[in-house]
Amino acid sequence: YGYLGSAFGTGLGAALGTSPVIIHNESAAGVQEGGRTGLCAVTTAVLFLLSPALVPVIEFIPPEATAPCLVLVGSMMMGPVKDIDFSDLRLALPAFLTICITPLAYSISAGIFVGIASYYVLGAIVWLAEVAASFGGEPCKLSQTRLLPCEDEELIPEVL
Repeated sequence: YGYLGSAFGTGLGAALGTSPVIIHNESAAGVQEGGRTGLCAVTTAVLFLLSPALVPVIEFIPPEATAPCLVLVGSMMMGPVKDIDFSDLRLALPAFLTICITPLAYSISAGIFVGIASYYVLGAIVWLAEVAASFGGEPCKLSQTRLLPCEDEELIPEVL
């Protein structure tokens, strides 16, 4: 029921003009911490509903005061990066693009979109390479990260 509350909060937030990705991220963090009844997501939705009333108070806080907090949050968000398998480029490249594009575009949804899109584009390229390799007579060996040459081929042909 945790994600059902998140879905209602996301729908209401989208109707009010907030980013649905942000609402889902906040409630998913609550579910990850143990809030599985939906109350965490409903509380998040209610707090997001009340947040426009606090905008005048929040505007009094200068950006210089909030920057150190954002740096700390960003450094804590980098913890799970150690679990990414960077030896598999089909996983590492989309993760890297997501990490890079999110702050450069000032948009979490843009970063997530680029990561997901690059994952599927890389999957399509690898699939096309596998299909092309199967038409080439003796199929070449394929690894997780790169195409390996057939035994009678050289990786880089010699120039005469």
